[in-house]
Order: sequence, then structure tokens, then C-alpha cells
Amino acid sequence: MRSLIWCLLLWCCTGCQHTQNLSQSCVTLTAGVDYCLTPLPWQQGRAAQPDDMAQQVRFSQHQQTRELLLQLQFSPDSELMVGLAPLGQPLFTLHYDGHTLASQHSGFMAGTFRGDYLLAVQQLIYWPAAMVQQGLASATVKDFRCGMQHCREIRRGDALIARIHYAETPGWQSPVTLELPQAAVQLSITPM
Repeated sequence: MRSLIWCLLLWCCTGCQHTQNLSQSCVTLTAGVDYCLTPLPWQQGRAAQPDDMAQQVRFSQHQQTRELLLQLQFSPDSELMVGLAPLGQPLFTLHYDGHTLASQHSGFMAGTFRGDYLLAVQQLIYWPAAMVQQGLASATVKDFRCGMQHCREIRRGDALIARIHYAETPGWQSPVTLELPQAAVQLSITPM
């Protein structure tokens, strides 16, 4: 969890690039709950390939807020995520082929940046629930209506690990809020 927080807080970095390749990557969401990256849903025939898009991401924790711009490009065999500071400086590039994650990022972020956390958060939000469940060995995922919105929760027993609110029908074009209550983190994503 700490890596996710630092990764999202350190967006205004520039400098030399570091490259990292990860296969079968798992990240810790909270004590006793790990999420392992799953394949791209459109490679599995479980969802249509999304259109390329840009997103504004707002990260809040303990009354501190940071913003990041994401440029997402999709192909039949991969996804490319480019993170930009609000003024357009490139921060990182992630390339995921459904099995291996290649990450390039600023040298300033070298000790703390883990692209697999960003990709895991994206998968928790946008991947079909059955695929998210495959990546969660010790927790359950549930989609449901909550008032006029759609929601997704990830729980381990009675403990809430993550809550996701979709302003519209769940999908890439819906504004989304992700809450990680145990870390006091809120992440808002707005399509641009």
C-alpha cells in the first residue's frame, strides 16, 4: 500500500529513466490481501477493446491532493499507459501485454515507483468482476447498484478493502471514485 501512495504522490519528477520488467506481479492491497495482475480482458474475449483515451486522476490522502494525467492506448495485444504531470511533463510509461509489465520512469521515482500498483488499481476498477476475482486469492469482489450509481466492493470477510463508485454505467467513460479506507486514500478518475 505504501508503494501505491508514494507512486501517486511523486508525479512531478523529471530526469533519467529507469526500466523494469515484471512478470506475474502481485501487489498488497492490505495486510493479508494481495492482487495479482490478470490478462487483458479483450485478449480473453471477456470485454471489447477500449478506445484510446485520456484521464485526469486526482489522488487524496490526509487532506493532501495531487493530480496526474494519464494517456491510455490500447491494441489487440497490449495496453500503453503514459503518466504526465499536470503541466505535461512525462513521468512514466507502462506497457502491459497481459503477462509482462514493462515500466519506464523518472530516476527520481526509482526507489518508490511500482507500475504494477497503478495497473492493479486500473484492473480493480475496469476489469470484469470475474477477472478481478481471479487475481484476489483471499478476498471477494461484488458489483451492485448503490442508489443511482453502480458500485463495486472488495472485501475480506466483513472488512472493506476497496469501494468503487461509478457515476454512470461501469466502463472506461464513466467518472470513477476508488476508496481504500484502511489507507485513508481516495482516487478520482475523470475521462477527458
